Amino acid sequence: MAYLAFTLTLLAGTFGKSWNLIFIAASCISANNLGTRVPISDRPSLAQVEVALGNVWIQQCAGAVLTNFHILSVATCFSGAFYRPDTRRIRLGSDIRNEGGLIVNVLLANNHHSFDPTNMASDISVVRLSSAITLGGNIQQASVILQGVHVPPRLSVELIGWGNTPQGGAVTDDNLYGLSLTTVDRYTCRSKYEDREVTNTMLCFGLPREGGRDFFTRDVGAPVFYQNALISLISFGESDANNEYPLVGTGISDYTNWIIENAAS
Repeated sequence: MAYLAFTLTLLAGTFGKSWNLIFIAASCISANNLGTRVPISDRPSLAQVEVALGNVWIQQCAGAVLTNFHILSVATCFSGAFYRPDTRRIRLGSDIRNEGGLIVNVLLANNHHSFDPTNMASDISVVRLSSAITLGGNIQQASVILQGVHVPPRLSVELIGWGNTPQGGAVTDDNLYGLSLTTVDRYTCRSKYEDREVTNTMLCFGLPREGGRDFFTRDVGAPVFYQNALISLISFGESDANNEYPLVGTGISDYTNWIIENAAS
C-alpha cells in the first residue's frame, strides 16, 4: 500500500474554523488590472501541468498538490481523444514556467464520473503520480475547503497562475503571478454566459470593478484561494472580452468528500 502524507486542510462554516491548517504567506496584490509576481515559497502547493508536444514539454494547465502521491487539477487537462498519461507530467516547486523544480510523471488521472466536456460540469480530476514526492520547502500540500461550505458573492480571493489571466497586459512572461479578484453571483454570471450553462457547482470570479476577467487558455486549472484555502480551479472563460465575462471555475466544496476518497488510494 502506498504511504500517503495526507493532511488536507479543511475549512468549515463561514471560514471561521480550520483543522490542520497549513499557513502560507499571502502575497501583496496590486489594485489595478495587473497581477503581482508571486514566489513559489508564497504558494508552494502550485503545480504546473505540462503537455508533450512531440519531444517538447509545455506548461498548458495548472493544479495544486494534495498528497505526496496526488495533485488536484481539472478534468479538461486529462481528457480528450489524444490524451494518454504519458503525454502529461507535473512540475512542482518552481515559479518559472517550464523550468526548475521537481518533475514527476503521471500514473493515471481519476476524472470525476460526472465530468461533461460539452459544458465543463464537474471539471475536476485527482491525478495519481508515478512516484512519491517529498513534501517540504517549496512543495507543500494545498489547504482544501470543507464539503458543502457556501462561498458567498463579493468575497475577495486570489487567482494564481502562469498565464495572461493573472498577469494582464498583451505580453506574458514565464513567471508565476497572483491577481486579486472577487466572487461573482451566479445570476450575474449566467446572464453573461447566455450560450452556455453555469451550473450550481461552479464559481465565478471577476475584477472588483469590471466584474469579469479575460481568460487565457494556459490558466486552465489555475487555483483560486480564499486566504489559504483552495476554493476553486479555473475551468473556462472568454478571451479578449474587455473583462466583461467572469472567469468560471469548479467549486471545490462540492467535491471535497470525493477528493478525499480518491486521494486515499
